[in-house]
This record gives sequence, structure tokens and C-alpha cells, in this order.
Amino acid sequence: MLAITLWSVFGFENLLEVASTEPVYVTYIFVGMFTLGFLPSILFSKYRSRVPVVLVMGLFTICVTGTWQVVQAGATPVDPTPFGWYILLWVAVMLVTVVSGWIELRIRRRKNNYA
Repeated sequence: MLAITLWSVFGFENLLEVASTEPVYVTYIFVGMFTLGFLPSILFSKYRSRVPVVLVMGLFTICVTGTWQVVQAGATPVDPTPFGWYILLWVAVMLVTVVSGWIELRIRRRKNNYA
């Protein structure tokens, strides 16, 4: 929900209007926004993996801050901004998140086996 609100605040196209002409694009964006919030939450609740949550929140904060600076400077975000890239490349963010969570889990299991 926060990402959708920021999408509007930053002046990107209206997703509801675009849905009628480009439903696959809008579906991809919504699936990405949902996944970026859902998957780290599941990894934390099931495995107590903190790295995916920190990565997603950290990247989100950095990207929002970068785009906010563009908007505050009075520039129209025409080219993909950091937030736009974050949303468009959510699959890469999820891949990094899952791999980092897996590495954290392996390190923790190895540490527990030696303790």
C-alpha cells in the first residue's frame, strides 16, 4: 500500500488508468509490490531471517529517498527514477533477498552445529 501511495505522490502514471491499456504491466507492478512486502515477512516469521527484511527495507528507503530528491527539486520524474527501477526490477530484488536469506540460514545452522 505504501508503494502504491508513493507511486501516486511521485507523479507516475495513474495505475488504474493504465490498467485498461496495459493490464500485464499493471499486474506485474502489483505482483511486485505485494511480493516485496510479503516474501521477506514470510522468511522472517518462518525462519527468523533478518537479512531479507533489512535488504528490502534498506533498498526501498534508498530508492524512495533518491526519487523524493528528484521530485523536491521540481523535476518531473520522466526517466526511470530509483523508485521506478526498484519497482520494475523487483524480480532481481527478490532474487537477492532469497539468496541472502538462504546464506543467513546456512550460516546460522552451521554456527549452531559447531556450538
